[in-house]
Amino acid sequence: MLVTHTDCRIISPEGIKTRERLERDVTIFSRMLALRGIPEEGRVILKAANSYYFVVSLFSLCNIAVSVTVVDEQTVLDEVAQIYDEAGACCILTDCDLELPHALVILIQDLIQEESVHPHWVGEPEIEALDFNKWCERPDALILYSSGTTGKPKGIVKAGSAFMDNI
Repeated sequence: MLVTHTDCRIISPEGIKTRERLERDVTIFSRMLALRGIPEEGRVILKAANSYYFVVSLFSLCNIAVSVTVVDEQTVLDEVAQIYDEAGACCILTDCDLELPHALVILIQDLIQEESVHPHWVGEPEIEALDFNKWCERPDALILYSSGTTGKPKGIVKAGSAFMDNI
């Protein structure tokens, strides 16, 4: 379970958000991703700029307990395609339109717009504390790609519990 202080604020270029707003947005994103059929045993690539909605997306993926493969926003399309195939990802959640015909690409902006245009699709979310326990149990909860010294990206696999212990 994610434990935060009641006066927690997230400050980003999009403005200041409260913990309650973050939990609401994560609940809604989690529901919308589940409606898109992302399976709990799945792996999702997250490729987005550092922003409030990057945090919402990451926490949503952890909340639905999928394996998250984080790819730097500047990674070129060919490398993203290679990582998608190598990681066995079921989709890419991103803030930029990617031309990958063999990949399911979900745009973060589409989730934001759909929630604002069609709030009845997700209903009024019952806000509960975020629960990362199932994600922490995954041996492949987080996969980070690094080019290291060879220039070819390699996946670094972290268990969810090991990641949480590190932070």
